[in-house]
Amino acid sequence: MTMEKETSATTNHQSRRGGLSGLIGRLRKDRRGVSGIEFAAIAPFLIAVYVGSVELTMGLSIDKKVSRAASSIGDILALTGQVDEELLQTKLAIAESIMSPFGHSEVKIKLTGIEVDDSGVAKVAWSWDENNARPYAVGTDAGVPDELTENEGFFVRTELSYDHTLSMLMFSGLDIRNITLNKVQYHSPRASRTVMCTDC
Repeated sequence: MTMEKETSATTNHQSRRGGLSGLIGRLRKDRRGVSGIEFAAIAPFLIAVYVGSVELTMGLSIDKKVSRAASSIGDILALTGQVDEELLQTKLAIAESIMSPFGHSEVKIKLTGIEVDDSGVAKVAWSWDENNARPYAVGTDAGVPDELTENEGFFVRTELSYDHTLSMLMFSGLDIRNITLNKVQYHSPRASRTVMCTDC
């Protein structure tokens, strides 16, 4: 009787081991759901690449528009002999139009008339910004590149900036999700020797 119990217990133990081994073997051979697991593993990376590509494309497009707006405004002012606040305000409207379809409230602009004397010193003749303020005091150093002070002359400087929010980092909580794109353009007057502002 004891021998029969021991034999039965051994048989049951071997049966359980065999069943467990068979289950493990079946699970190892079962490939159902593998593609779903693989997709779940690489999906975040693919989404990041896609969003990053969209963000990069949008950023390049905005950067080109900022350059085009600064260049266009400076070119128009170079053809004008005299300006005033009312006329300069229209240049902001031009910049906002060029930045379309992106938001125009993020556009910041500074326009400065710069006089270079015969000693190569560049000083502010007048300045104006989008708030009808004077960002630079008249007579102060204009801070232009050295190559522009080699000869006496006059320049109109256009400074345009645009605040862009990175969509990819919008929900990350990182401080770098906001970037500012800046462009500075210098133009020599073509309609007269200077471009002066009557009320700036």
